[in-house]
Amino acid sequence: MGQCLSGNQVAGVANNGGEQPSGSNILRLPKLYTPNPLLTKEEVEVRRNEFWETCWAYGGSKEIWDVLHKVVTLLYEGNAEAATEMALAADLTIPENDISKGVYDSKGTFYEIPKIVARIPRAFAERKDSLDDEDDNMISSNDPTKSPEEHDTTTKSIASLKDAELDSSLETVLIRYSKDDKDYSIQINPNLPFSHAKSQLEEVGLENVQRFFFLGRVLQFKKSLSQQGWTSGMIIQAM
Repeated sequence: MGQCLSGNQVAGVANNGGEQPSGSNILRLPKLYTPNPLLTKEEVEVRRNEFWETCWAYGGSKEIWDVLHKVVTLLYEGNAEAATEMALAADLTIPENDISKGVYDSKGTFYEIPKIVARIPRAFAERKDSLDDEDDNMISSNDPTKSPEEHDTTTKSIASLKDAELDSSLETVLIRYSKDDKDYSIQINPNLPFSHAKSQLEEVGLENVQRFFFLGRVLQFKKSLSQQGWTSGMIIQAM
């Protein structure tokens, strides 16, 4: 990071001069990739936050790093045009319009953005404490020393805990409807299939929307938002 191009390389870097982006030079939305090993959603967020908090120490301009942070955030929200305009305004050059390939500023300084920040994991690892809880529940429910009444009580307690976990894991999801250009918010569990959000969509008047888009792709109702790369703060497009 922070490497400088030679004079010939700098001369070869295209300068868009703040022009409005055309369809051919719009920045690409983040690609999917498979981390090895898989990380939990929380671990991915921690690593991303750590990078943005320390990136300026790798060299280059702190102001450019701030711009890149905003550009990447816009790309995660699916707003490629705004991200492109911001990059052009800062006189940045992005090879193949792919932020994961790095960025050059007007002085030829290279800024490398790690894959975990520039791309979206295809899947997340399960949290170890969740697996431990499931094992404990199975052991408890199969305890031969307990009476049927005690088993019923244990089962009800487990069900109550699961309901509480679902309630506590609700997150606000913003949906931008192209028909009226308004943002709607719903509260859902991002770890459940998106089809479970039917009643919430009806409450805000989006029950007739046939397709939702996220990161340039059609959102799949059979999969959860988390499985499709969504994290808190990202915007879903409705058409």
